[in-house]
Amino acid sequence: VGLIESRYGKLDILVNNAGIARGTSIEEASEELEDEVLAVNTKGVFLVTRRAISAMRVAGGGTIVYRGHLVGRKLAPAVYSASKGAVRVFTKSTAIQHGENRIRSNSIHPRSVDTPMLAGITSNVTMLQKRTNEVPLGWRKTWPLKCSIRPQTSLHGSPTVG
Repeated sequence: VGLIESRYGKLDILVNNAGIARGTSIEEASEELEDEVLAVNTKGVFLVTRRAISAMRVAGGGTIVYRGHLVGRKLAPAVYSASKGAVRVFTKSTAIQHGENRIRSNSIHPRSVDTPMLAGITSNVTMLQKRTNEVPLGWRKTWPLKCSIRPQTSLHGSPTVG
């Protein structure tokens, strides 16, 4: 955040788009796996958001977009779903707490998209086809993700929060 402020003068937009996936059941998940997933997907979001809110408050406002995942609402696999569910609740809490500072907070919850992370967990062709079939239009490309983030960061999205 400090680098962005020194280079551009202020921070207007934060897109929390980091994440890791480990598709195991709660019975199979080790404590190390749980710590890793929660550290990146949940704690990382909290820490970056804290810094961004401070900078945005000084700048007079800003927009934060969180990238959740549909499994944060479907509840499986357990550890990954819990981490993305936490992002969903954190988004709403941030929107309520910081709206008065002109800081908008929204989240998007796409299904699987073609990324290196997905390739690592869906090397099985049957599993890959199953994930593709779960997307209503059969798309798993990254461009719909970009298209869903862009409106949240524009002035046209300003009435949308939480």
